[in-house]
Order: sequence, then structure tokens, then C-alpha cells
Amino acid sequence: MLLPLALALCVAPFAPGQRTHRESSKGTLTFPRSLLERQQPKNQQVQTTPDSVKDRHQSPKQAVPRPAPPIQEVPSGIDCDNAPGIVIHDDGTVETGYQSAPGILGIFIDKFTPASYPSTYTSVCLAFMRLCGGTTSERVEVVVFDDDGPGGSPGTELGAMPVTIDNIPIFPDPTPVWTSFDISSLNIVVNDGSVYIGARWTPPSFFDRAYLASDENGRGSGDGYYFDNVSNVWTPIGNFFPQYRAMFVRAVEQLGGLAVVNTDPAVGSVVSTQPADFVVDVREPVQPDTLQANDFTVNGTAADSADYTPGTTTMTFHFATTPVVTQGAQTMHIAQGAFLSDPSGDPVHEFNGTFYYDTLLLQMDSTVPPVGGSFSSPAPGTYQYDVNWNKAVDPASVQTSDLTLSGNPGATVTGVSVINGNMTTRFMLNIQFGGSLTASIAAGTITDQFGNPNNAFSGNYTVQGCPPNQYVVTQGNDTIVPGDTNIGSNCDECDTFVPLPFNFQLYGTTYNGVNVSSNGRLDFVNANEPGGFITACLPSPPSYITGMPYDNTIFPLWQDMRTDATLDGCANFPGATCGVFTSVTGSAPNRIFNIEWRTVLYWDETAPQNFEVRLYENDPNGRFDVVFGTLTPPFYAERAWVSGVQGDGNLGIDTEDFCVCWPDSPPQNQSRTYTLTPCATPSPTPTATPSPTSTPRPTPTPRPSPIPRVRPTPHPRPSP
Repeated sequence: MLLPLALALCVAPFAPGQRTHRESSKGTLTFPRSLLERQQPKNQQVQTTPDSVKDRHQSPKQAVPRPAPPIQEVPSGIDCDNAPGIVIHDDGTVETGYQSAPGILGIFIDKFTPASYPSTYTSVCLAFMRLCGGTTSERVEVVVFDDDGPGGSPGTELGAMPVTIDNIPIFPDPTPVWTSFDISSLNIVVNDGSVYIGARWTPPSFFDRAYLASDENGRGSGDGYYFDNVSNVWTPIGNFFPQYRAMFVRAVEQLGGLAVVNTDPAVGSVVSTQPADFVVDVREPVQPDTLQANDFTVNGTAADSADYTPGTTTMTFHFATTPVVTQGAQTMHIAQGAFLSDPSGDPVHEFNGTFYYDTLLLQMDSTVPPVGGSFSSPAPGTYQYDVNWNKAVDPASVQTSDLTLSGNPGATVTGVSVINGNMTTRFMLNIQFGGSLTASIAAGTITDQFGNPNNAFSGNYTVQGCPPNQYVVTQGNDTIVPGDTNIGSNCDECDTFVPLPFNFQLYGTTYNGVNVSSNGRLDFVNANEPGGFITACLPSPPSYITGMPYDNTIFPLWQDMRTDATLDGCANFPGATCGVFTSVTGSAPNRIFNIEWRTVLYWDETAPQNFEVRLYENDPNGRFDVVFGTLTPPFYAERAWVSGVQGDGNLGIDTEDFCVCWPDSPPQNQSRTYTLTPCATPSPTPTATPSPTSTPRPTPTPRPSPIPRVRPTPHPRPSP
């Protein structure tokens, strides 16, 4: 019955954050998924082997399977951000990722159009993401298709290479982890039109799945396609995910045919002597009778002789007198068609390359304060930072972005001037906190008077003053104080506003109310529901649904949970009811406000979770406690358990207790005490009242509300 079932199933890509499950009278309609979906296990799974699916999408000319090349276990190791010829469609920030259904082979590809013809693609970079419990390593195929399908869609498969993606990070993580592969053996040469490049793989099971990362708010569109292996057609990815911009697929594009691939001196290099011999490497042998000395020039001066051994790809051009006369940039050139390849007769592509002649490399001589020294005035404040050079710099090459600051949250460069006969660059710094500071200037950002680039520099310093206030966590064995007032949180993905019985300070700011999330958070500023089921290790990025940051938030136990009153696991609680319950203990001015969660996991409604936050009145250290009761392990959970507190995530002000993924589980029957020990007496702060509709700071473009979800079917717990 496998074939009829397969025909009844419409398969499309998945992405990590939506929750999609729709029923039709003829069978289950499963769309491609995103990491912004809640992945719902199905009671009925159509099992289609990769081979049978793969056979259906092969063209008639490829009906007989080709012998599979060996899996490329070791990446080619290129710089996927800066490699020469790298083609980038994404903006460098991961929003989600896509995959097909478990057991179903899927293909995700982006369109690559060469800047000139012929061109070849020699390396491919891929970035994958996973959910908790997903594989850290996935075997996929790098695939390349021609654009000879209907309307320029993917058509003939031009090549495929099995590879392994390792060290796949857990979503959400906005920074892509690239793996690169050398595909030059596929001999992908494009003479016209475009090609499609991407990945093909079969998620092996519901619990072991990886997603090809995707960009949904960035650079130009990748014009990508997904292969629907049931209806046997290619479908634009945007048909499934309207916010899709590009997959995290990058490729190195190089000129095809006869082209220069390397020189000595190398392009971009700095030499301290004046060369008279220049070595040029090309991709193919050349016809000796077409090669002339004057084919190669430096600064407009032609070589006097050329040495070349027929059948090789290396030639040496000699100058009787060096063409390098003055310091600075030197230009090498070969004209289009200057000589021909052997035996095909292809004309060489035009080549232009620059290197530098510098008798004394520009580098830092000293700084004020000195490296290892201290900025004496206590932070916060504005500081002067001088970099003294070993020779004069070109003032036009200097800008504030040349200096990079790290190691001190929020430190910025606000201005720069060139003084002391162009021997000193004076940067103005704004530093908010005491502690360490690293100042760096990358190679090539500043030039001397001849245009020669600087050597890289980095120095470590100390800033006097108070470091950022961070909470300190102490473990204990306190037990839950039962709540006696139901706040009315009986829901999936909701924030319920609760007035506090007294003012409470978090990171020095006073609050008189808080939004209580059904997903185990106290949102003091931004009500980050719906969408708060997408957990992240701290510091958490902004919500992928609301677009608002998780700043000024306590995370007692952040997880995908429900507080609906009468779900199966609620029978374990008093009155067989889930929800959030509060109580007040002690007497003013030393009261404690207890907020108790009685929940079940979205993924396993038979797994109750019981935990609590205690807020302390008038505590000089802003104390709060987190108490873990019984946290029943689930049969599966796709999101991480996170516990901690976050102030300003952009400044690195956060304290994480744990971030654990299934099949691991969080601690039970323990408590944590959080205290903030200020370096100095804080200035009085205004009282802040949170609102479920509070105005967020500028954040990434908010996403539309997620697709309505259907409660998952409870699953039997496996027998011991």
C-alpha cells in the first residue's frame, strides 16, 4: 500500500517555527517545514525510501543511477564570507531553515547567474540548523541543476556530490556555521543562462532532522526552488514561505576557459623589493606560438621576454629593468585574447591584478594609554585613545570604523582625527563600563602616503570603574510555596499581566507589574507572545514572531508549554487543573511574591512541569529565586529548556543557569537564588509599568502571526 499512500500525500518543505497540521478527506497534507514551526509528529507516516523518490525526479537521460562518488568528509576550507569570487545572496543573519518531511527526499536550491560567460563554479558553502534532539551531523548531496526547465526553472541535473555537514548548531542562532566543499570535479561550466545550486537530502526520522538555513529579511532574492517529489514538479520556495529571500547557499564563481589563477607577486600582496620576474599560472596549457612577451604588462610597461614550457600552465615574464619604480600600488595586466589555450583555442580572459611595493610596512609604534595600560578615569565616560605609527599615514584613509572595540559591552568609537604630522590617529571612545577592553585595527584598513596598507594591530587595556551588573546564581534546596490565586493563564502562547503587590527592581529598574508567559517567562517590558515557544540560549535574540527583544526578562523555565486547565498531565496538580498561581508570604516591608507554574509540555501533554519564581520586596541586591519542583521528562521536546535572566542582550548583560536539549532534562527539586551586587550605589530609577502592548525598540521586521496550530495527539509513554 506504499504507493497509494505516497500519492495521497502532498509534500512540501518544512521550516523551524510554524506549527502546520492540516487534514483533508483524502489524507494528510504536509507542507514543507520551517524552523519557525512547531513540528508535529504524525500518527501515520508515509515511508518513501530515498532511492525510490530520487528515481522519480531523474531525467530520462539519467534514468540509470550513476555510481556515487565518495563522500567528501573534509571541507575545502574556503572563507565563505571573503573568498575571491564568492557569490552571496543572504545578509549573513539566519532567520529560519527549511526541510522536507521525515523519510521524504527534498531538494532546496538557489539560482546563480554568472557575471560573465563562460564561468565555472568551484566551491559551495552550506549552512544548516537543527532543533533539540536533531543530528549534529547530516549527510547531504551538493547538487547543481541547469535552468532548462519550464520558464527557466530547474531542469537537467548537471552534477551531485555526497558530503557531510558537521557541527550543526541549534536553532535559533543568527550566525551561520558554514561548511565548504570543493566541487571543481563536477566541471560545472556555464556558457549562458543560470544554474541552480543547493542541497538534496532525506531527513532520516522525525527525531533526527537538519534544516538548510534560510534568510527571510535580507539581501537580494535567491530565486530558489523546492522539488515536490510526489507531484514531480519544481515549486518556487516563495510559494510555501512568502518571506523567503535566500537559502544559506554560497558558491565561488570563477571565469571559465583560459584564465589567470595565480601570480607571483600575488594579487594583494606587499613586497619590499623591486621584482623583475613575474610568474603567471593559468587554468589550461597555452599555444606557444600565441604567447608573446608584451602580453604581460606592469604599470603599462611590457615584459622583455617570456619563458614557457609547452603543455604546462605556468609562464614567467622577465623585465630587463624592474617596472616597479615608486612605492605604492602596482598594476599587472593581460589583455583579453592575448594568447590562446591548447588545444581548444579559447582566448585568455582579461586579467588585472594589484600588488604593493613598500620599503617599510606601516604598523603601530605605540599607543596612549600603552598596551596593557589603563584608561584612568572611571567609566562611564568619553576617552581619548592615540595610535602612533612608524610613519605618516594618509588622512583620507582614516575613519572611525577602522578601530574595532571588543570585550567591553557597548563601547563605541565616536570620532577620529589625524595629528602630529600624520603620525598619530586620535580616536575618541565612549565606554559605559569598567573592566577589560580590546582595541583592534585590521590589516589594510589604513594606508600610508603611498597607498600601502597597514599591518594588523590588537591591544588589551583596562578601564577603571564598575563592570556591568550581572546576577550571581547560588544553588539551594527550597521547595515550592503553592499559589492560591489563579491569574487566568489557561492557554497556549499567552502573556497575562499581573500587578505586583510591591515594587520590584530588576537590573536596577523598578517595576510594579509583569507579563507572565505560559511558556515559563516573566516579561517585564515586552509581552513576547505569541511565538514565545521558540526558546534560545542566553543572550536570546529577539522574538522571531513579535520582533521584540527578550530584554529585562526572567526565565525560570523557558520551554514550549501549555497552561490549559484540563489537559491530561494537569491531573497531577491540585484540583486537576493547570495554570499559573500566585501567593504572598511574609509581611511588609519584607514580603515575597510567589508565582507558580503548573503546566504540561506542548510536545507531551502527559508530562507536567511545576516550578516557581519568588520576587523579594526591598532586597538591596534585587533578589529573586527560582524553584524547580517535579519536571516530568517528556517522550520528546524539540526546544531547549532555558533558565536564567537577561538585561540588555546586545550588551551581554545576562546570566544563564542552564540551556539543555532533549534527551537531557533540567534539574528537579532544587532552587536557585539570584542576587545582583552593584559596584556602587545605583541612581534612583523611575517606576516602569509593563504593558502587553508595550512599544518595542527598533528591531528586525516583525513576522505575521503563525499559522493556527492543532493540539498534538498525546503519545503513550514508552515502557521501561
